[in-house]
Amino acid sequence: MNHKRVVIERFIDEDLIKALDEELKRGAYAEEADLARQLAEATGKIRENFGDDALDAEDDLLKRQDLQLGKDYLALRLRASGAKSNPELEAEIFNHLYAFFSRY
Repeated sequence: MNHKRVVIERFIDEDLIKALDEELKRGAYAEEADLARQLAEATGKIRENFGDDALDAEDDLLKRQDLQLGKDYLALRLRASGAKSNPELEAEIFNHLYAFFSRY
């Protein structure tokens, strides 16, 4: 392992970080951005159809939860709240990598 220390350190410090960032931009970051866009559109539809008083300051739906538009909005908010943020996802991946490499 000592003979390959420079190669391994370069991989961890440079190549791995670049590859991880590229994959997250294509996958998780793109999904998070799409969910945010969908949620903004749904918020606009709720305000347009139910009025400005249908949502509180935190965009919680206060009325018409029983209608299809309300159900769709609540389901979308649930999906968006379950999505991991970028720093959380990166930390989880690096924790797994650390656990793997700590064995060696």
